[in-house]
Amino acid sequence: MQRLNSIFGFIENHFSVEVAGIGKFFNIAYFTFAQTQVSKGFITPKIGGSFLTQEQVSAFIQYPFPVTIFTTGSTDEINETFRRINSTGQKLSPQEVRQAGNVSKFSLLLREIATEIRGDASREILLLQDMPKISIDSKLSKHQYGINAEETFWCKHGVLNVYDLKESEDKQIIADIILSCTLGQPFPASQIAFDNYYGSGSDDKSQRIDVKINAPGETNTRTEILTVFPEVFNLVDFHFGGARLKPVLKPNAGGNSVKEKFYTLFLAFYELMIKDNTVPFDCAKIKRRKETFILN
Repeated sequence: MQRLNSIFGFIENHFSVEVAGIGKFFNIAYFTFAQTQVSKGFITPKIGGSFLTQEQVSAFIQYPFPVTIFTTGSTDEINETFRRINSTGQKLSPQEVRQAGNVSKFSLLLREIATEIRGDASREILLLQDMPKISIDSKLSKHQYGINAEETFWCKHGVLNVYDLKESEDKQIIADIILSCTLGQPFPASQIAFDNYYGSGSDDKSQRIDVKINAPGETNTRTEILTVFPEVFNLVDFHFGGARLKPVLKPNAGGNSVKEKFYTLFLAFYELMIKDNTVPFDCAKIKRRKETFILN
């Protein structure tokens, strides 16, 4: 998908390639199909700059791509093939590998909550041309993607840095939260423990967590967790005088993220709101008592 997106991104003038030391864009005028996409409003052509010649465009669009079709009815074979392909080259993060191709209730619930919090909630089936709208960008990379990392709650308040977000660390925090809330006790987070609940470890616990989620129902579990998040957002966005959450949770954090501290804060809110059925209405008092959030 990433490779196809790069190819179409080049055709759609998202970036140039260096030819004889000069950055050149794809010349849409020499590709009829691309022109029709412009007329439909799907592509906005680059104005100004250097472009490929007609011969170069022709050579590019006529390049034959080798394709291997792997037919199987086994999810385990699909996941194993994916892991083998991912063992070389630019590797995905452990959390990205866990989520890829996983269709358990736990995995799907996590994906829904993560996209809601990050701000890229989307359909389960998405056209390739719409992928950039829900992809993560940053001020440094400038890929023209729809989600600006620095503007998400996670990076804005220093819970995660941009690299962490691109490595799906937000999903791992939410996985930790779902497991803790569903199992009824703090989850002893580790790579082995996460793998087990995704069904990819030596002790497959994927059925166990799906059964636990089924008890209250996926909708109720999702609603409870998404009820707590806005209260945390409200506290830091409107009652901390513009201060970031990071220095409140850990003043000496420096360049490090504070995901463990945030996890503890979230579970405290969850305990009070969902289990004790209380509401954090006196935000001014909470702000004055913010030293209680500095969890040593």
